[in-house]
Amino acid sequence: MSIAAPNYVTFTAYLSQRPGCIQMRPDSLLLRDLNQDSAMLNRLNFTVIWTPYDLMIVPPNSSQMPEAKEVVVPTRFHGWMPADRRCLQVVAEALSEPILIGSC
Repeated sequence: MSIAAPNYVTFTAYLSQRPGCIQMRPDSLLLRDLNQDSAMLNRLNFTVIWTPYDLMIVPPNSSQMPEAKEVVVPTRFHGWMPADRRCLQVVAEALSEPILIGSC
């Protein structure tokens, strides 16, 4: 599960030289590595929660992942996502789903 994560890029990462921000820039080794194996990602059961109003993840749809269940929570600010009751409801529902173990 991810909540407002820059799964592909965030251009606001250029505003800081911190290692975590550098890893969220376009074409970073971390993001390339995380997204390179779509066959493996298709075997995972995971949810991405994002908001189209995110000004920290730019562009906001960088939080989307085609392999994941996607839930849009129209929270006005990035930092509010973890405390938004709608987001918390999605997290609770996702965690209550049975785990399906498939063949590799």
